[in-house]
Amino acid sequence: MRTVTFVVLLAVLTGPAFAGGDSFPCRVVGFETESGGGHLITLETDSLGNRMVVHARYREPWNQWWRKLIHTDHPLTTREHHREALEILHGAFESGHSTRFGIMGSGLEPVPGRPGHYKSNALVPLGEPESDGRPVVYSFYNW
Repeated sequence: MRTVTFVVLLAVLTGPAFAGGDSFPCRVVGFETESGGGHLITLETDSLGNRMVVHARYREPWNQWWRKLIHTDHPLTTREHHREALEILHGAFESGHSTRFGIMGSGLEPVPGRPGHYKSNALVPLGEPESDGRPVVYSFYNW
């Protein structure tokens, strides 16, 4: 029952985020570094204690070869921005303060066979500064 409630709540809270890039309030209650450079970030998404785990690992965009060929760059999804976003989330984890997490486009991909677990290919700090001046972290999966 709790899983069903979480899935419904996640869909309600983040439904617009998948389409338009909105963010939602959360607390970072877990932050682990995986071998190979990935991170497991556990977000508590509401006052009921519902959680989601983001498997964050930076991956170049699928069309990176084309961008390099025509000498263009995608300024949002860089490895440096991904590191900055991880620092923001780690700071929120250490301080215990709430933060905001957003989804841009198809920003999270469900991990097969692991309910509540999602893959992210890039985390990026973007606008919407919080009251303490930190930007909101957005997840990108396909861009």
